[in-house]
Amino acid sequence: MKKQVEKTIYCCDECGKEIGEYSQYKCLGCGKTYCYDCAKKLGTQYPFAVVFQGSADGYFCKQCDAHPPDKVYKLHTAYLKIALLRDEVKKWHEDFERRSRKVEEYIERERRNFGL
Repeated sequence: MKKQVEKTIYCCDECGKEIGEYSQYKCLGCGKTYCYDCAKKLGTQYPFAVVFQGSADGYFCKQCDAHPPDKVYKLHTAYLKIALLRDEVKKWHEDFERRSRKVEEYIERERRNFGL
């Protein structure tokens, strides 16, 4: 038996490589689709939340990241704010860890001085 089947495939707009429907990176600004390798080289992925990442993450190619189209300007700004907050959390945590280690080392020295 012979069948003719119509199949939709997704291809990277940069390199032309075939990519899966769920493994593509689509620019929210211009709509271009990228494979994993090209996406890492040609754009930025922004997490949708300060603590989590997932299916609502936003991807922008370098051109749209530098000059977002009007239709996604507010969305892009929100992703940038999330990125700044994530950096703030990371720096706060690093500072907290540094201060925690310092106090814990002090306690350990004092315990040894008391023979504990």
